[in-house]
Amino acid sequence: MKKLLFVFTALLLLSCSSSSDDDNSSNLFNPPSWIQGTWSNEILGVVFKKNDFCTRSSNLEVCLNEHLIATKKLGVSVTIDEDISGSEYKFSYTIQGLTSYFHFKKITSTEIELVSPIQGLPNTSFIKQ
Repeated sequence: MKKLLFVFTALLLLSCSSSSDDDNSSNLFNPPSWIQGTWSNEILGVVFKKNDFCTRSSNLEVCLNEHLIATKKLGVSVTIDEDISGSEYKFSYTIQGLTSYFHFKKITSTEIELVSPIQGLPNTSFIKQ
């Protein structure tokens, strides 16, 4: 599980930028209302904003929306795919042919799971803060 969390954090740390909810000129993410908020476990936190997805580790918050918008402005091919239901939020983003997948499942109104993309590794649980 620590390896999965390390990979998850490393992917997001590569973006190294933050985003503001006030910049709605190019919102690439649309998390459903049931998942919006701050979720954490003993190692990592995730934040779903109205139009963004972020990770938190210690005092560092890294958000994807601004990073992907900046990447697109450089002329790099970026695509976002979302699949939203009442109990699951799946999204992927592709930069120059390299795709990252995320699949979150609602367990209860105060618990979600990040479904492991690697068969055999356990899912990662987060509690709403």
